[in-house]
Amino acid sequence: MTSPHTPHSPSPSPIQDSDPATHRHAGSKGKWTALLVVLGLGVILAATPGLRCGSQSLTDPRKSDAAAAADLRKLLPGWPGNDSAAKVPEGAESKLRQRLESLTGNHTRLVWSRDLGPAKDTFANGGQLVLMGLDTRETSGQRMLESTPGNYSRPLFTPDGQSVIYSRRISTGDPATATWTSSIFVRKWNNGPALELRPGYAVEVWQDPATSKTWIYALTTMRPAFSSNPEGYRLFRFPMEAPDKEEVVWEQGMISGDNIQLNRAGTFASGLIPWPNAGTFDFKSGQFIRYRNGCWPSLAPDDSGLLWVFDGTHENLRMFLPGIDANWRVPMGELEGLKGKACYHPRWSNHPRLMCFTGPHPLKVNEGSGKVSVLIARFNDSLTKFEDSVNLHNTSGRPDCYPDLWISGGETANLDLAKIGPKRVRELAAAPPAKPTTLWAAKPEGLAFVWERATKNNAIPGSTRTCSVTPRRYARFGNESDMLIQGGVFEMDPDSAAAARKTFASGPWSMELAVTPTTTGNEIPQVIFRAGPDFELQQSHHDFIVRVGGRDWQIGAGLSPENTTHLAMGGSGKAGELPLAWINGQSQDIRPVEVEMRRALAPSDSPEVQFGARAGNTSAWTGRLECIAINARPFDPALAAAHAAWWKETLTHRVPPRRTVVRARLLEASTRATPDSIGAYNRAWTSALYQKTSLVSGPDPGEKFGVAHWTIMDKTPLDGPPGKPGDERELLLESMTDHPEMESEFGTDEILAPDQPVFLDVAPL
Repeated sequence: MTSPHTPHSPSPSPIQDSDPATHRHAGSKGKWTALLVVLGLGVILAATPGLRCGSQSLTDPRKSDAAAAADLRKLLPGWPGNDSAAKVPEGAESKLRQRLESLTGNHTRLVWSRDLGPAKDTFANGGQLVLMGLDTRETSGQRMLESTPGNYSRPLFTPDGQSVIYSRRISTGDPATATWTSSIFVRKWNNGPALELRPGYAVEVWQDPATSKTWIYALTTMRPAFSSNPEGYRLFRFPMEAPDKEEVVWEQGMISGDNIQLNRAGTFASGLIPWPNAGTFDFKSGQFIRYRNGCWPSLAPDDSGLLWVFDGTHENLRMFLPGIDANWRVPMGELEGLKGKACYHPRWSNHPRLMCFTGPHPLKVNEGSGKVSVLIARFNDSLTKFEDSVNLHNTSGRPDCYPDLWISGGETANLDLAKIGPKRVRELAAAPPAKPTTLWAAKPEGLAFVWERATKNNAIPGSTRTCSVTPRRYARFGNESDMLIQGGVFEMDPDSAAAARKTFASGPWSMELAVTPTTTGNEIPQVIFRAGPDFELQQSHHDFIVRVGGRDWQIGAGLSPENTTHLAMGGSGKAGELPLAWINGQSQDIRPVEVEMRRALAPSDSPEVQFGARAGNTSAWTGRLECIAINARPFDPALAAAHAAWWKETLTHRVPPRRTVVRARLLEASTRATPDSIGAYNRAWTSALYQKTSLVSGPDPGEKFGVAHWTIMDKTPLDGPPGKPGDERELLLESMTDHPEMESEFGTDEILAPDQPVFLDVAPL
């Protein structure tokens, strides 16, 4: 058994001298011999036994907490309360190395890239980088491992800490259409030269605990065009000593290179498919488990399953435990020099209580900064905050990026599951498993499109296709991770759009969705959903209109503002045949639309597939949508009743955010981001500090409070607030704690105190 998971498409490629490709990577017996020397194969490091971050030693679980703590001090001489200085030799930066080893508790190595170019290469895309390293047991201090400027992308330690894997990426052509080539290299820590292993972009190095074999995970089939982060359509792995023997791990859509990290057993990995869909790959089931929108996810290196997702401010880690319906925030702004500043490149080390990252970064991260350094931070034992950190204080004037951290013995450390998280999370983890509840689930037969909400997987069962929607103009995700359509549209992904058009063009069809309109008094019908010229769902006053097969049908729905209605409908696809419809589980009468109403919104031949309007934002609708499914089959009345019952129960537990209307004077505002400064993000908010002048209605926000204003939507700057200090305005606000979706959006809040009440400006844009 070579792996705890079964790859989707194993494709061994034994080396054969007759294969020209073999000569490129292996060349000759001499080159393979050199490669084995460089890799240091067969060298077995003595593992540190019995290490655990919990209260007991793994070597003797009967020991008391005090005895276990004594063992821990012996195993990690540099842990707080111990003196590791004696083990750190004198020489350049001796105090820094002592401080670092005191933080990590043992022999430590760091590797990272440094930009020597025009200080704009935060994502290591260019060719003016050098490879840097630091070893706490070397007198040389920080040094260049590779001093010839080039591309040294995402350096990674091998599990034994003896070698570094990195990739060299080269783009060809115009940035908008550039093609990427990438090759993977390995070099020994203490000597070179580096050797090319094979084409690809390395994203993770993992050691099989059953066989001790080291595997390199890499991306290939790279997405063209110049973007912030590398993305590929194929994740594969290969043994480090046999680069030509590859196994396909994942081929289910585009995968981001930031951040793929495996658990110790190798059964799960953190990832983005693609950004901003953050979660974990389950290699056993072949499913991607989506946690939230965000960036730089990272999976704990033990088998606790703990995952973080970086929030949109790049100032907080949002922590998740599998199977727990709660998460918690770990702020990074409390660390030295990071208050109100952004961090990048966060990555868990091989020890589950230690991580590395870079900062502080300027608001316009693509402009770079010579002040950006590598930082190492240690979590407390509950992983609810950082208890200490070390800043390398880069004085080169050139920014650092993509660090990786290795600690001797870190691979044996485990988190204590009984201590992880704040009290409410620990209580949930300790509680008996809840009884399974009925969930909303689309019927898989003939499923062309499914979208429950932004925090769900939205995958077609038995298929490699995942459905997605992209907000345009002022459309965005709401506090239930639903589609909030307000002056914009949500575009369906191309593959789903093609499947939807095909479904409504001919044959039987069905569709269901939950609709929450904002208004009901419009004279002209508004388009809720459109799938090309063959299908439209519209709202007319309190009713739905379905335009299918060249005919318009009216469904009496009793729609009312801010109330959710579950609609299920379907048809045979035969010309002129009456469709069927259910409102909240009850069968509805359908009648042909009167000629006057049909004339109010003439048919359109445009091909777009989107929610909220026709092309050009015409016939725009405002409201919220969720739990959408489109099938190439008739609708099941029993399913309509079951889903309506689920909705009825769900809505009884929903508590809408409380709204505050207040007049206030602006005291201070954060610097506005610009479209080219927010990287891959499409939207951004800016914080502002206000002083209340009068409370109009709702809860009192306090005398001084913070407000998050949208300032960029769909890569376009907005002209609205915050404005200038002294400006007074009326604000429509909801607490940011009621809007978890904002944690995934790019934002700046450096002017606000940590305990400052913060609200979201929810006035229409």
